[in-house]
Amino acid sequence: MLPKTESGIRKRIQNYKSAFSKEKRKFGCYDDGYGKRYIIFYLFYLLNNDAESIKYFRWYKKNFNDDMGEPFQLLFWALILKRMGKEKESRLKLAEHYQSNFYIIPKIIGKSVSEYKFWHSSNYEFIDYANYGPPEVMEKITPDEIEWLGEEYASDQFNKLRIKYIEIYSKLKREKNIEKRGGIIKEAGNLIDEIFGSVQKEK
Repeated sequence: MLPKTESGIRKRIQNYKSAFSKEKRKFGCYDDGYGKRYIIFYLFYLLNNDAESIKYFRWYKKNFNDDMGEPFQLLFWALILKRMGKEKESRLKLAEHYQSNFYIIPKIIGKSVSEYKFWHSSNYEFIDYANYGPPEVMEKITPDEIEWLGEEYASDQFNKLRIKYIEIYSKLKREKNIEKRGGIIKEAGNLIDEIFGSVQKEK
């Protein structure tokens, strides 16, 4: 359960940061099997402090630069950027979220969808994962944010992302050759850049 008061949120963030510091001293790296690096994104969404959020984003990208992320973390990262007025960055981050799970946005905006039949690279991608959002944070998503999610979900670029991703991962489901599978996965990894283009990183 996540704290609801500002003092409680700040205390939880500090506790997680202290835990990271202890891990670094003990192991020389971060051992975050618990996923606190993702939970901190939820907490900063609740805290609604842009400067502190950006500082954490930079720390996260520096220390977990090869991390694929988690669907709800990516969602709230996108919403924080949108709240800051970073339109291009928020849209790109939302595309990363959508590629990680096709069912969370429809659930939020009240659109019913059936499960897509393609090869899933992790349990994050399955339809049931859309039910795992932290309720204390999900209930704070504003009507304006829901409207934005709906607009993006219906946009040509998000439709193209969904169609091409399903096409690629359906092909991957049939392909058994390891070398060819690697090429298909690389193709999927380039989809967002191909469809949305590059944007200036948040500062």
